[in-house]
Amino acid sequence: MTEETRITLNLASLTEPPLRAYLSPIPSDGHIYDYELVKEGLGQWVKWSESLKHVSPIPRDALYSEIIVPTIDTIRYTRLMQLLVTHQKACLFVGPTGTGKSVYITVRLNFLDILYLVCCVDVFLRKLHYLTFCILC
Repeated sequence: MTEETRITLNLASLTEPPLRAYLSPIPSDGHIYDYELVKEGLGQWVKWSESLKHVSPIPRDALYSEIIVPTIDTIRYTRLMQLLVTHQKACLFVGPTGTGKSVYITVRLNFLDILYLVCCVDVFLRKLHYLTFCILC
């Protein structure tokens, strides 16, 4: 990894260089967070915006509370949650009220083959968020 890449990614200077060259180099345009590493073949970096081209339209009979408007963020959150659930890791989505966190989780878990219990906890006091996190994890 070059010094320029390390600074761009804001990595600590103590990070050891890789033992061998990257098979799929980190893209130089935009930020690393604009890409997903797709592990097909040798691997390739694909912009999250490319995934929007493959999203199916919202069904006409969808309930209003189940509609997720496809955006780069919804694609990113859904993929991250899919990876965490697949590897049996806990997920905690945080953010402002009304951004769709509960809907992402509920809709995504309903499409999995395994039955999951969704537990949504609303925390209104900002000082309690760390305590809630400690209790849940």
